[in-house]
Amino acid sequence: DFSAIIFVGGTGATSLLSARPVRDLIHEAAAQRKVIAASGNAPAILAEAGVLKASHVTGVPEIQSTLVQAGAVYTGRPVERDGPLVTSMGPGPQIVPGFVQAILDALGGA
Repeated sequence: DFSAIIFVGGTGATSLLSARPVRDLIHEAAAQRKVIAASGNAPAILAEAGVLKASHVTGVPEIQSTLVQAGAVYTGRPVERDGPLVTSMGPGPQIVPGFVQAILDALGGA
């Protein structure tokens, strides 16, 4: 039982790209319209899981082509929310508060 999945980027995030249990959890969350959030390079995990088609997303510029190839619309904004999907460019005092607020808004259905 969960309300959201949050993937934080960084060097370890890429190890989850091909993890079947992670992909299954993402598919379960997407099917139930649960909040799925990812920051930095972690949106690539969502791209690999195939849940970004036609979604507006962001992330570090290095993964832009990965996101677009997965069918996403890359905005390059610091934080992007598309329904229950929340993505951000990554860490930083200017980005994290907006990322957290977008997650809270998505959890509240706002």
